[in-house]
Amino acid sequence: MATKTDKVIEFLRHLQINGTFCTKELAQKLGRSERMIQKYKRYIEERFGIEFKQIERGCYAVPNQLQLEKLLPDKRLYEEYEKFIDILQFTNSRFIELLDIDPEKLVDRNNQIYFFMESPFEEFYKSNFLPRIKKAIEHRKVVHITYEHAHKYRYENAKPLRIVFAENNWYLAILSQESYDGGFRLLRINFITSFEETSKRFRTPKAVNRYFENFQSLFTNYESDFFEVDVIVSKEVAHHFQVKKFLPSQKIVERLDDGSLKIRYRVNNEDEILLLAKRWLPDMKVLDLSIDAQLKELARRYLS
Repeated sequence: MATKTDKVIEFLRHLQINGTFCTKELAQKLGRSERMIQKYKRYIEERFGIEFKQIERGCYAVPNQLQLEKLLPDKRLYEEYEKFIDILQFTNSRFIELLDIDPEKLVDRNNQIYFFMESPFEEFYKSNFLPRIKKAIEHRKVVHITYEHAHKYRYENAKPLRIVFAENNWYLAILSQESYDGGFRLLRINFITSFEETSKRFRTPKAVNRYFENFQSLFTNYESDFFEVDVIVSKEVAHHFQVKKFLPSQKIVERLDDGSLKIRYRVNNEDEILLLAKRWLPDMKVLDLSIDAQLKELARRYLS
């Protein structure tokens, strides 16, 4: 069913193409009543503070100050919207619901072409905090947060930085008063039990932008320096690493004679490599002796 917005856009499209309209003829063309066409006309006049020029009885011209090309995107932009929706559906189509749009109205999609099997998607049952969180981030307001996850935590005078969607969960990135890792924390929004905005404002440190530019996973540290780690993946799984990056920094540095690959990662937390290597055991060998020793210990505990 066409919404009010759809109908007004259809009306604007006619104006964009023709520059004029006659109430009776346009009503017939769009399958609307003359009264409804007059209603659209009044809506546009009130919304944009303009007045259509009457050229004859029941017929009007678009005033010069109404620049329709700025109101309606051209064909190229519609194509970009389609690409955007495609990306959302390939990554996590449930994210579209939070944007309050219907992809079927933007993209003519044949359900026989795609099948999307999504990872479990966290529901926002604490969504009543979202407007306050967004406002505090936008206006850089210092906040007090109560957080309950296994234990109860209180973050006084915290700086809310970003809302982060990672691994199908929603987080609030903050700078707290704690000393570890510069006070940086990622809090699951659904575990926030109170959120109080203060009148104090803060400046966002430059390190915040650097963190998000280099963000690879939930284990990326805020302050730690990055270092390189090389791994060898066997020929049996090499093709997986040729077609997909399991961390953004993944780089194939050498193809070995036996078909295996030497791959380099740039990380600032050993856990990022440990988790990846655990997933690909026994087909991944970590060349960093310290991380390899930790991996072997984890495997020993698992098997014992």
